[in-house]
Amino acid sequence: MLREEIRLLRAKLFGKKSEKPALYDESPQLSLFDMPEPAEIEPEPETIEVPAHTRTKRGRKPLPEELPGLSSSTI
Repeated sequence: MLREEIRLLRAKLFGKKSEKPALYDESPQLSLFDMPEPAEIEPEPETIEVPAHTRTKRGRKPLPEELPGLSSSTI
């Protein structure tokens, strides 16, 4: 008796449905083919040119002289 009730409840919960839930009726995704054409093309906004600033290039700090085993050689 209990197994039959569980089977019926599972069939009702997870089984095929004849109607779709309301979740699918009000989809937030817009339709691609029923979109109205734009009435007027918006003009591009004015661009303002700002003079570029110069940046200082950060270099590598020199190695300390007291480090043993490091020698610089010219190739």
